[in-house]
Amino acid sequence: MLRTGCCSAYNSTMAKRTQRRERRRLRAYKFFNHVLKATLGAFLRIRYNVHLENHAIVKNLKPPYLLLPNHMSYWDPFILGAVVPDPVYFVASDAHFRSPLLNFLLGMVGAIPKTKVMNDSETIRSILSVRRRNGVIGVFPEGRRTWDGTTMPLFYSIAKLARMMKIPVVTVIFEGAFLSLPRWTRRRRSGELTVKFQLTCSEQTAATSTPDEIFTRIARDLAYNEYEFQRREMIRFSGRRLAEKIEQVLYACPHCERFGTLFSRDANLHCIACGYAVTYDEYGFLRPIQQFPAYYQTVRSWNVWQTEHLLEYLKDVASPQSTDSWNHLNRPIFRKGRITLYTGFRSGRLKRHPPGTLCLHTDGIVYEANGGDREFIRFEAVDGANVQNNERLEFYSNRTLYSFQSVTRQWSSYSWVNAITILQAIASDHVDELATIDDVHAHHQQGRFGLPKAVPAAGNADAAESGS
Repeated sequence: MLRTGCCSAYNSTMAKRTQRRERRRLRAYKFFNHVLKATLGAFLRIRYNVHLENHAIVKNLKPPYLLLPNHMSYWDPFILGAVVPDPVYFVASDAHFRSPLLNFLLGMVGAIPKTKVMNDSETIRSILSVRRRNGVIGVFPEGRRTWDGTTMPLFYSIAKLARMMKIPVVTVIFEGAFLSLPRWTRRRRSGELTVKFQLTCSEQTAATSTPDEIFTRIARDLAYNEYEFQRREMIRFSGRRLAEKIEQVLYACPHCERFGTLFSRDANLHCIACGYAVTYDEYGFLRPIQQFPAYYQTVRSWNVWQTEHLLEYLKDVASPQSTDSWNHLNRPIFRKGRITLYTGFRSGRLKRHPPGTLCLHTDGIVYEANGGDREFIRFEAVDGANVQNNERLEFYSNRTLYSFQSVTRQWSSYSWVNAITILQAIASDHVDELATIDDVHAHHQQGRFGLPKAVPAAGNADAAESGS
């Protein structure tokens, strides 16, 4: 039986019970903050060989102020919290609050929960309460970690927030953080990491500038490409199994142009369809193996190509002129077995459903439980599609969170989010606004169409390499 919509009675009841997130008392315990700086903070600074640049900015700046870092690795907020003198109230994905232990620890440091890529008025109220108490507010304006070492499009709302609060804005760039711990791996690489501070807006500038002017300043100061930095510095990042799980990011083969055929092992990545192979070296660059050409030297340039390749492919298969039918009654565009579905709402505990198979079609997503019903979710009912913890595909539908997790980590949920984003744009006649990787990433963010985009100061070298 094929059902359209949510997981029925459970989801309806869950949504009604949890229309509002559980209210949290925001309080960063200074003693606990000092303990973290002296333990985890000191450990991370040594382990990642952390250096500071323009540190005097935050040492001499009296709160309140807004701290806006780029998001290069998992440890960014922990490293930043260790080097900023005052406790930082970071805005964090509410997925982290689902664990009772993490919920307790995040409460001790005053973390503010936020539902990914969705408007959240409760988060704004929490931020304003921190500002009234003269606290330091930490927000990652990209809303997620980078996939390829380049700053992703920023949320325009961060400029409105800065204008409304009328407090100084400090931007932070992490240099070497992505190559120290790329998003696809859990294995640290030994190298060097620099944290650079910059006063982007003074209190007076924030109070007298328009949101457009503030946004332009923030976007300019946060524009960053790890590979441009690495080409200048050539720092060695040594480690084991450097390429393993890189197919979470690189999902299309540039040689045969197929999707989902790449497989990694140790420092190598190869295509099981055509045999194309590259190795990932200790400087973070991709080198060809055997007789194959060097299509792309960086994860960034490969990602630029594959996103635009996916865009053109989906435009073709979703076109009314397409000779094949890819809707939910026929064969899927993408198919992934051994998937487990969880449902819930915001930071509440998730309910596990029977494992099954997930299929992507031109008109929606079908989840077929093993030996059970098939559920069809139309794209117009999908909101806030994102990747959580690298391997989980998550989105909301009718105020219910759907979280799909693969049994193995060799699944590119990132490719599914890109595909969902593109197919939603096609269905809503917005596809003409998608031409580049930044357009696709920006469309992940609710309300990004028609708003100013980040200044494209970084990434030009990789764009030229990829032929775009």
